[in-house]
Amino acid sequence: AAPTPNTGGGDRPPPQIFRGVHAYFNGTKGRHSAMHLTKLLQLHGGEAMWMLSKTQTTHLICDGLAAGKTNRMLNSSHRAKNQVYAVRPSWITESIAAGRRLSEKEHRSLVDDSQGTLDTLVTLPQEP
Repeated sequence: AAPTPNTGGGDRPPPQIFRGVHAYFNGTKGRHSAMHLTKLLQLHGGEAMWMLSKTQTTHLICDGLAAGKTNRMLNSSHRAKNQVYAVRPSWITESIAAGRRLSEKEHRSLVDDSQGTLDTLVTLPQEP
């Protein structure tokens, strides 16, 4: 079952576990709509981007992303040393269920097509 948003109970706001996250939704979202995921992200401190931004996007939320769709943006951001995480929608829902922001590494969204994998386009930063 999908986790329900943690409202913090009473008048307390939900934990702001996605503060600083600027996410762009692309590709398929699986069983959750982009609208639902956007609402969850915003409720927990994140921001949904309506367009890919080379300088502001921190996360691509996608189940299956064709490399050609974002190849140019990712290569540009990689050259500019901006880190862009490509993660599955489960990163949002499971982070909320856990009450903390989970590792992006465990929720990477890989592609499997003739253009290569997302791992060949973006280098994820090493976690401490």
